Amino acid sequence: MKIPKYYKTGFRLLKITNTISKRILPLNILLGLTNTAFQYAGYFFLAIVIDRLIEGKYSDATFFSALLIISNLLLSLIINKLNKYATVEANLLFTDFKTRVRDKALLLSYDRLSKPGFTGEILDGEFTTEIEGGIDYLIECFKTLLSSGFSIIVAFIMSVQMLFLRGVKSPSEQIVSIILYIGIMVFLILSNMLLRKKNSINQESSVEGHERAERGVGYFSNVIYGDADALRNIKMYDMQELVWSKCRHFHEITMRYFADSYNKRKKQNLAADFCADVYIFFSVGLIFMRMLSGAITIGAFTAYYGAFTQFSKAFPKILQSDFDIKRITDYMEIFADFLDENKQDKEDMQGYESKNSTDDKCKKVIPDGDCNIEFHDVSYRYPGTDKNVLEHVNVSFSTGEKSAIVGLNGAGKTTLIGLLCGLYRPSEGYITLNGVNILEYDHDEYMKLFSCVFQDFRLFDLTVGENISCTEDYDRKRALKIINAIGLRKRIDNISGGIESDFIGEEENTDFSGGEKQKLAIGRAIFRNARFMILDEPTSALDPVSEEKVYEDFAKMTEDKTGIFISHRMSSCLLCDRIIVMKNGKVTDIGCHKDLLEKSKLYSKMWNAQAKYYVA
Repeated sequence: MKIPKYYKTGFRLLKITNTISKRILPLNILLGLTNTAFQYAGYFFLAIVIDRLIEGKYSDATFFSALLIISNLLLSLIINKLNKYATVEANLLFTDFKTRVRDKALLLSYDRLSKPGFTGEILDGEFTTEIEGGIDYLIECFKTLLSSGFSIIVAFIMSVQMLFLRGVKSPSEQIVSIILYIGIMVFLILSNMLLRKKNSINQESSVEGHERAERGVGYFSNVIYGDADALRNIKMYDMQELVWSKCRHFHEITMRYFADSYNKRKKQNLAADFCADVYIFFSVGLIFMRMLSGAITIGAFTAYYGAFTQFSKAFPKILQSDFDIKRITDYMEIFADFLDENKQDKEDMQGYESKNSTDDKCKKVIPDGDCNIEFHDVSYRYPGTDKNVLEHVNVSFSTGEKSAIVGLNGAGKTTLIGLLCGLYRPSEGYITLNGVNILEYDHDEYMKLFSCVFQDFRLFDLTVGENISCTEDYDRKRALKIINAIGLRKRIDNISGGIESDFIGEEENTDFSGGEKQKLAIGRAIFRNARFMILDEPTSALDPVSEEKVYEDFAKMTEDKTGIFISHRMSSCLLCDRIIVMKNGKVTDIGCHKDLLEKSKLYSKMWNAQAKYYVA
């Protein structure tokens, strides 16, 4: 029998869960079995007590009554303890699961993370599963499957025993009993399967548009309450009503979905209860008939009645759990794929080659001294796309050389830098360091060759010193020297706590401007003291004079290093030994400023477009 795909996904998620918490699955298995044992222990001892009382054996009845009370008490205590432990583990799992997702994100290659929509899918899946029920509810469903399955097995064994092993039966009575038993079983199974199918159809029709609505509610809620820049735009352009209208629209869709689901579930439950009542009615008739024939005692009647009742509850629970597992795994399959390392190609991991590998090619040491990095017919396309954003690039970068990369938006400048730094891996062609393919070096060591300030740089909720040094244990004097060099020493000294002040603090004077943040990001690149220093359009928040000074100071501080500038301010090109011109993912020209003014139409056009605003 082929296992459905959603169960395979569910088992993968349980396997991942077990690596996060070794206790939660055993706890839930014990809970499922103990809950079932609690029910049947009560039926078993109660049946004996009733029979002993009818027989006048009061001492035996007292003894088994005591056993009934003790077993109920012990099992209740065990269930209570297991529930407490399981609840604690589930709460920890909720946080640990999120942490595991983020830890795994740090290990993935940058090109995978930068794939359009990739991180959005993860965040949307996380948001939806928190509402619909996440990994903890998936475990609950499997626990229900286990306990209900165990309950059905016990009830079935007791039913067979009652029908075929208890008492002397006439052929006609046996035939009637078998027909009645098969009839009520088929009725219960078919009726619940039909309800399950209808429930699935209703769920699929209700969910259409619901995920989009939930994402919309989450997005607009964050915009309204968590994004100061967005709020500034909302206020400036009087967008309050538009935003609230969108938020209410998505909220209404979500509420309709839940109301619709609740009403449909309520009707389904009423129908399921009716089917169960019909099943119980005929079951009682069958048990009563067996009791009248003398096959079972009055006490046994209560035990078998309990078993049939448990069966009537357990089977719908199995179908509902099966439905919920399918629903949850549809949302969570992305996490199973994301977290299951066996499904990740080695080259999908950051570093592409494990630095713990015994493979000799991973042992190559980054050379001291001069470094020449060369692109050999390199093309690149983002994962999941079929269009190249870089086409057959051949270019080199040598120690001590200062280069500018210019081009219109979308020319591929930042992608070229991503490939140079090892953030991306070429789709075609290869890159060499001193003639050796960069994949033959340890990836982490290769990346230490570069300091970059990207146009979408980030500073973090750390101290000023930690933001610059990227570590807790850093050279404070060196950090202060760099802060002075980038023109922020006075600003930092005026903050309570100075370099040890939290970057995002409660005091007003720790609220850095956009230009100050960009200078701190540049300070971070300088502190790294890498051999290749790269500025990728990082100065958009600075005025032209401040920006020019930043480039001049940066050039001085990196005199003995390879410097690469990407900027729309063409004057920065005058600081460079050569200029690389890019258009539509291709390198079209390479040369100095004077030569390119004559031979490159694009460069000349870009230069003159800015020069006319500064030259009378």
